[in-house]
Amino acid sequence: MSTRVIVDWFMQWFHIVGASLGTGGAIMFTFIFTPVSSEFLPEELIPVVREEIQSRIGILAFISAALLTTTGIYNLLFNTPIKSINDLLNSGYGRVMAAHIAIALTVSHLMIIAFVLHFTNVIDEVLPFTAAAFVLFTLTIGMGTLARRTSF
Repeated sequence: MSTRVIVDWFMQWFHIVGASLGTGGAIMFTFIFTPVSSEFLPEELIPVVREEIQSRIGILAFISAALLTTTGIYNLLFNTPIKSINDLLNSGYGRVMAAHIAIALTVSHLMIIAFVLHFTNVIDEVLPFTAAAFVLFTLTIGMGTLARRTSF
């Protein structure tokens, strides 16, 4: 087995890990932690615990975005038939991959904006941003899967 095959395998594996971290963090915070904390924690503890969880999820989101960006660029350059901008724009695979990249950039920017606004005390809740990012993130995963199945 060549070194290139091993590197390619690890890059795809880390891409999946990055997507899992991002999706898992968004699901956990949006659909599990927020409703459960509101129901079971005392009122005075909710903001403190939520702040701590949000800071940890922010770190997780950063790690996820870094993994997805790095491995996504590697996979696009070395594991796809895309060799030029013309290939990206004029093939079925390229158009699906372009949509995948556009949605991924939207998700990452949405999360960055949410956490910057939250940590600068402009907004109190990042839940709407997290929920929107989760929906877009799920769409991004679907687009990546579709791109893999689309012929060049």
